[in-house]
Amino acid sequence: MITTDAITWPELGWNEGNKKGWKRQGPNARNIAILERAVELVNSVPYDVTARWLFYGLWQRGYYSHQQKTEKKSAKERAYGNFCDLMSELRHSPPEWQERFPISLADDRRDPIHFTDGYRTPAEWLQHTRDNIQCDVDYMSGQERYVMVAFEAEAMQSQFIHYTAGYGVSLWPFSGHASIAYKQRLAEHIAVVRRRAGVPVIILYFGDLDPTGELIPETAFTHVRKWCEVGFTAYRAGLNREHVLAYDIPDDPDRPGKFQWEAVSDDAAREIITGALNSLIRLDVLNDVRRREAMTTAAARKALGGISI
Repeated sequence: MITTDAITWPELGWNEGNKKGWKRQGPNARNIAILERAVELVNSVPYDVTARWLFYGLWQRGYYSHQQKTEKKSAKERAYGNFCDLMSELRHSPPEWQERFPISLADDRRDPIHFTDGYRTPAEWLQHTRDNIQCDVDYMSGQERYVMVAFEAEAMQSQFIHYTAGYGVSLWPFSGHASIAYKQRLAEHIAVVRRRAGVPVIILYFGDLDPTGELIPETAFTHVRKWCEVGFTAYRAGLNREHVLAYDIPDDPDRPGKFQWEAVSDDAAREIITGALNSLIRLDVLNDVRRREAMTTAAARKALGGISI
């Protein structure tokens, strides 16, 4: 727990109350058959697969033919929900079961993928490179701790990009309850930066002050801590009860006593975000990194200016 300017940050990610996964006896015979076939399907292609892709491979082959529809859901919808539960149970189970069924799923994304973007000529590429080359240094370089930021909703993204841009911290929007694949990526990223920087990793989380808003980070960081190969610390840096009092934040009219981040004024949000970062990041070190980054960029552009095609 950290206290700064009369604000207490509760530490996150130590909730062992909700333990999913199988005990030593493992899954039942039907699920073992499903998992064995799932491993075969995953290994049959040279790329990462999503949960939906894997499910359809099992569905089409009759592995969920026993599933019955209800008044509200089709048999396929119920089967997909059960399949997702099975994948979650596998990820939370003892190592021997994860080693027996090594299934890693990609997160579903809908971003376009372009292979046709390019320059008309090498000279056009060179000119663009001269104009846009930029030395890119990790702004956490030289800091006493490696700071990252996570937040609850995608609707907050523009605000957090704006107020953290000068600090160079990585941002991790959770969009509600994060997927297993997303939490695995976060665990892997923490391990990479911890080994590279050689300093403690601290994650500051910002979200709603209500039961769901408190459950989301607690559950997520409990899972990330379980899967991460290195230690780290996560704190709830906002909203906290002290912020409600300090900034007179109104509660949700439909849910008295519950407080949404979107109800925080922009000035208050800026103070909460930057105040938390300023308490952990040495600004003199950060400014020196920026200075050296700018000098290197200028030198690279000058060198490229001497090349002609």
